[in-house]
Amino acid sequence: MKCEFCGDNLNIEDEVCPHCGKPNASALKHNADMHRYKMEFDATKEEVLGNSKRFNAKTARIAIICGMVACIAVLCTVRYKLYDIESKLDNLRIKTHAKTYMAQLDMYEQNRDYLGLSDYVKGNGLGSVYKTALESYEDIIYCSNGYYYIYMDTLHIIDDSKNKSMTNAEYCNQIARYVNNIMEYSETGRYSKKKYYTDAHIAYVHDMRSDIENLFITYFGFDKDNVAEIWDMDSSRLSVRMNDYLNED
Repeated sequence: MKCEFCGDNLNIEDEVCPHCGKPNASALKHNADMHRYKMEFDATKEEVLGNSKRFNAKTARIAIICGMVACIAVLCTVRYKLYDIESKLDNLRIKTHAKTYMAQLDMYEQNRDYLGLSDYVKGNGLGSVYKTALESYEDIIYCSNGYYYIYMDTLHIIDDSKNKSMTNAEYCNQIARYVNNIMEYSETGRYSKKKYYTDAHIAYVHDMRSDIENLFITYFGFDKDNVAEIWDMDSSRLSVRMNDYLNED
């Protein structure tokens, strides 16, 4: 380009003519534009880098969450598989030793040893016998376990020590729930496989219910004329009735 004053050659970046020293208006505008373009470029670059970092951080978080979900899904699948394997092994064990287990359960049943039967079940891992060779004992096992907890919670209530893990009201709530559960499981119409309600099983649970009634007569203020009402009360009402009697003292 030419200097507008002396006509000599100029570079567009020359702010003054190297020959006559006059200012180059085109250079001033050019340099100002280039400075503005650089500022805009730097700002755009910073914005792009910032967005990229935010995008990468968000992508990383999403990837971590997806990885965690995948790990949980894998763990749940593994846990289910392990549970399935454990159940099959338990079924095999019960099937293998079924005669021994049945003989012991029958002995406890004949002797009306509700606590002994419950302890035997816990000690031999027979808490769940559904769809096993011992399925016909399911209800008497469940009722015996319920009796065990009713008996033990009653002992906690009459214990005068201050080392109880719960209040008497909480023990009453538990006992009332177990009474309701035993009532449900002792109803012969509940089970679709009625053949499992043998005379021996029915007599066993009937005598168990009589023993539970005696506990209520002895420790919770019922008498022979009204103790049968415990089987008709819901757990809340029965719990309140028991706790009110204990608080009368």
